[in-house]
Amino acid sequence: MQMTQTLSPEQILASLGYELPPAAAPGGNYVPAKQVGNIVYLSGAVSTGPDGFITGTAGLDRSIEEGYAAARACALTLLATLKRELGSLDRVAEVVTLNGYVNAANGFPDAPQSSTAPPICSSKSSARQAAMCVPPSASMRCRATPSSRCR
Repeated sequence: MQMTQTLSPEQILASLGYELPPAAAPGGNYVPAKQVGNIVYLSGAVSTGPDGFITGTAGLDRSIEEGYAAARACALTLLATLKRELGSLDRVAEVVTLNGYVNAANGFPDAPQSSTAPPICSSKSSARQAAMCVPPSASMRCRATPSSRCR
């Protein structure tokens, strides 16, 4: 009988070269996460890097590759928020929705793809994803509604 070892979400992220950033702190009226039953609702997040907010406009002063990097940074921020809220990403059963908004130049021909989120859940997870071009002040904004296992 052969036993297979299952990697934790954090191990999967590390194996892919990803590291979770510090989670956003609550402040004023801002609450990064709210759990209702077995659903965790996350507030929106913006892309941040070592130098602060990642800003720019895809198709104007930022490349498509930089846009994808900003999207990944935003998704990692959401995962860090989930980890702080739940104690472990092992409690995430699936992501119900994931929405991304990209600051893009008018007439930008390359629609954002929904494959920028780091894979932490099993292949059984089929999140409803949406990505669209909009003109916010940051390059990428994400919002996710993950479903979590409550133990």
